[in-house]
Amino acid sequence: MSFRFGDKVPGNVGSAIVTELKTYINVQDLHNLGLTMHIVARMQTTLGSLQNPVQAEIMPVVKEVIQSPLLHAAALEGIQEFFAAYSQQTKGSADKLVPELFQLLVRPGATIPTAEDGGTQAFANVAKCIGTVVENSHVQATSVVDDFIKSVKVRRELSFPVGIIDGRLMSPSDSIEGRNRH
Repeated sequence: MSFRFGDKVPGNVGSAIVTELKTYINVQDLHNLGLTMHIVARMQTTLGSLQNPVQAEIMPVVKEVIQSPLLHAAALEGIQEFFAAYSQQTKGSADKLVPELFQLLVRPGATIPTAEDGGTQAFANVAKCIGTVVENSHVQATSVVDDFIKSVKVRRELSFPVGIIDGRLMSPSDSIEGRNRH
């Protein structure tokens, strides 16, 4: 569509197409997900008027889909293409989007399953999407990475003990050197 019509598509038609494509963004339809996200990404780069419909209609659904351990291959590549286009077309998006995606990994009561339940792939998917956003926000990359590192440090300092090693209660913030000294 974007190849043939370019920027000649009226904004309301583009918005209507985005609304229709939303129904194909789910983990039950993985074989169509990659192509759907490719189409949305191409539309974003061609039609500048899609920022609001994409933010309102597509982004919440995508945030749910990336938490699935079933997401992989072409579907994940399509989602990364979507995040790349969104970051390039939406000024300041990384400053807001990176913390929102990071919250999917660390929020209490997260819907991403644990590693025992197959959640490793889901964590990797969200991390890849964060990387895609940062990579495609060249102007803001340094500040976004700095904010991300600060957030990780704060979370590590607030973390709770997770296990007993050599008779001592340990947390993720304990250093390896500290473990070896005792």
